[in-house]
Amino acid sequence: MGKSIVLKRGVVFFLFLLLVAVIYSPLVNKSFSSDDFQILRRVVFAEHGILIKGFFRPLSDITLYYVNYCLVGFNPLWYNIYNFISHACTAYLIFLIAGRIQWVPVARRPFFSWLSALLFITYPFHNEPVVWAVGRASLMAGLFGALSMLAAVSNIRIRLKYLLVCVFYFIAMSGYESVLVLPGIILLLVYDREQPLRVYMPWLFWLGLTLIIHLIVRIWISGVFMGTYGAEMISDSSKSYIMKYLKVLGRVLLPPMENSGLLMALFAVEVIIIAGCIAVLWKRRRQNTGDFSGFLRFSVMLSLALLIPLLFGMSTRTYEGDRLFYFPSIILAWWVAWMITTLLKGKPVFILAGAFILYQLVFLVITIYNWRTASQITRNVVSTIKGVKEVKDFHKHVYVINIPEEYEGAHVLRNGFYDALWWKGVDTSGITAVNYIRTEQRKAAGSLEPGLQPGGTIFIPPFVNLSFSGHPPGVHKHGDTYLVGINPATDCILYWNGSWLKELSLR
Repeated sequence: MGKSIVLKRGVVFFLFLLLVAVIYSPLVNKSFSSDDFQILRRVVFAEHGILIKGFFRPLSDITLYYVNYCLVGFNPLWYNIYNFISHACTAYLIFLIAGRIQWVPVARRPFFSWLSALLFITYPFHNEPVVWAVGRASLMAGLFGALSMLAAVSNIRIRLKYLLVCVFYFIAMSGYESVLVLPGIILLLVYDREQPLRVYMPWLFWLGLTLIIHLIVRIWISGVFMGTYGAEMISDSSKSYIMKYLKVLGRVLLPPMENSGLLMALFAVEVIIIAGCIAVLWKRRRQNTGDFSGFLRFSVMLSLALLIPLLFGMSTRTYEGDRLFYFPSIILAWWVAWMITTLLKGKPVFILAGAFILYQLVFLVITIYNWRTASQITRNVVSTIKGVKEVKDFHKHVYVINIPEEYEGAHVLRNGFYDALWWKGVDTSGITAVNYIRTEQRKAAGSLEPGLQPGGTIFIPPFVNLSFSGHPPGVHKHGDTYLVGINPATDCILYWNGSWLKELSLR
């Protein structure tokens, strides 16, 4: 490889890295959140912190410990930077793969490659693994899945190609289950109708063997095949599967929203537009059969990539769970780039591409600032509790009400509440998490400010009643509501009001 080519590729990667850095700069100092506290505590301090029973995603834990903790300790800045660099690497791999896809016309490949990478970087619905430390499981799976695809389309010796594809595939599967479908995608990438089918038998054998070895190792180490998360995919209701499919298909290109009617209307418009594009490609198939056959191939690849999100299901109200879209968004970027570059010519191509990227950037910025707000909330909750525990007038018991699980899908403290306090050196004895609250519950309640009720109790929306007499101390749950027996002389009440954690005056 000549020096000029190496320099050119280095410049391309630097441009992608710079773009990622600029876009995600508001989150470079984002705090840890939710599972981060819990999992980092396990990975660093537990005797068997990485290879554990009941769960098999060691790739994320390995990078958390050996790449981050061993080098920089617990500074979240460097965990965020690691994720951003990995994301830029994936975008660069997408660029390289797109330039080697044989059925993309040579003259069209440069623009197709650039557009694919830019569509991937600006895609707003896979933000979770990019900005969440523990969410990197999906990020690393996508990165090594892309390395496997790059090896498959590279011009290297066939035996080395088989080896690299399978090794990268095996590593990717230790990150996240979304890449289990990679063999089908690779077969579609390398398939050439002019070659006899026997040429592809080694691919089936080696990829199938890699998958079998992975499953054996998974069961041997973790003791389970699917685990808790995998069990969520199993449903006895065909209606449940149908609803999952529709939600995922709608959320691939559309943002989540509370108004389900509007979301369904936008999904219907999306279906009509895509159907129209397919009709145009179908009419042109005699003039250029490659355009329609390329569309079919990318569509099948995308369908395979969406299989795992389809089985898990996606939220249509918040951005939560968008890590499931990270690997599929690689294929989606190629699919959208193919549609744009085949349907239009000249200036309209650049106009449509620019409009699509702008559309994605709007929602990408929204999700980034949701995560920034979630980070501020996490810091506020932990620091407020720490401050209360350190005051001279020491409280016998601290009750924390309406702990936010997430903010618009961006994780706060759904898991790891006590671990987050432990990280800050807070003595968690005497601290009780009364209840947790989700975004939709916060919005439905309207206000989370406390109000005096008949009988002398105080109601803190949406679920908690405070009683100062006639009830034993502590938390008592009745259906969806909580009754907390309080001693005003010794107890402290902290509640989240939708923005900050506040102390309720009991005097």
